[in-house]
Amino acid sequence: MILDAHVHTDKYSSEDLNKVAKECRTYDIKLLSVAMCVPSYISIKALSDKYDFIIPSFGIHPWKADIYAQDLISLDKYLFESKYIGEIGLDKKFLDYAASFRDQQQVFEYIVSHRAVDNKLLNLHTSDAELEVLQILERYKRHSIVHWYAGDLEVLDKYLALGSHFSIGVEILFSKHIREITRRIPLERILTETDNPSSYSWLLGKEQNDGMPALLFKVIDKICEVKQIPKDIFLKILEENQKNILL
Repeated sequence: MILDAHVHTDKYSSEDLNKVAKECRTYDIKLLSVAMCVPSYISIKALSDKYDFIIPSFGIHPWKADIYAQDLISLDKYLFESKYIGEIGLDKKFLDYAASFRDQQQVFEYIVSHRAVDNKLLNLHTSDAELEVLQILERYKRHSIVHWYAGDLEVLDKYLALGSHFSIGVEILFSKHIREITRRIPLERILTETDNPSSYSWLLGKEQNDGMPALLFKVIDKICEVKQIPKDIFLKILEENQKNILL
């Protein structure tokens, strides 16, 4: 089994979900499907009841934080219910989409500090706010996957010191900096992701929601090239890494 550690399955059309299902069953791929908000989580939960390869995760994305900042207690039900937490975090990069930073911080720290997430895996968004996310994470010592890390290497080292894993995604195909980050991360801390369905198209300058699970193999091939490791050996390491983070 190969895990895609960061996907938005609720953004697929019904037609594309049928294609997703075919690829997941053909290649034995499971999808850790992160939520953006409460309705997103409810949709993903329903999809996980239909498709056994979807693993649902509850979170409030920093772009949606303003909706919940004044009603944090409404999140409690879902924080207790979900085995996995994400997508959560802070964003100082995509300012046209993100909520106010104050709202982001309120929602993020409420979730990270909540007793319902004790021993649960957090799926983190850190765009241009890597240090601020780290500072909150250091206070509560949570287990985390850092999604699409693109920050400083020095800050990356601090996440590693906390025991974080990193999900490497499609930008490794295009970015020297992401490849440099990948070289820095120990093999035993690497996971893989696509951020499907839209991220690959977005990097290519297209507006499409058509990324498919098998895109993961392009990421894996590039990681093997960057780390200079045979694919069969990397896949064995990846399998162990996945076992270490899945409940």
